[in-house]
Amino acid sequence: MVPRVKGFQASVMSLHDKVDAVYDLTFGCDAQKGAPTMWEMAAGVSSPMHIDVARFPISAIPQEPKALSDWVMQRFARKEKLLEYLKKHGKFPSIEYEEPLNFLPQGFERRVITHKDAKL
Repeated sequence: MVPRVKGFQASVMSLHDKVDAVYDLTFGCDAQKGAPTMWEMAAGVSSPMHIDVARFPISAIPQEPKALSDWVMQRFARKEKLLEYLKKHGKFPSIEYEEPLNFLPQGFERRVITHKDAKL
């Protein structure tokens, strides 16, 4: 999957002084069951979903277009690694929580990383 860098660049440039952070979410489905259908999701009978959440302070995101494009490509390369890890191990790599994700339904893998921990 190739990211749409120009749209993200426009968003970051226009929202830079209006938001505190950008959240990078990666969703992964159970490799054996596959992605749930819309009906399964609506009925609440879907397979487990794994979610990786990374928070980046807006001040840590490059402003220069080339540097921002490189940053986005690095994020997507990390997503690919996460999904490969999920496919091989059945879950995302475990880390300590830095803050709770109490808004997620029970059964979701809960983990939050910050930009300084964003390495696989």
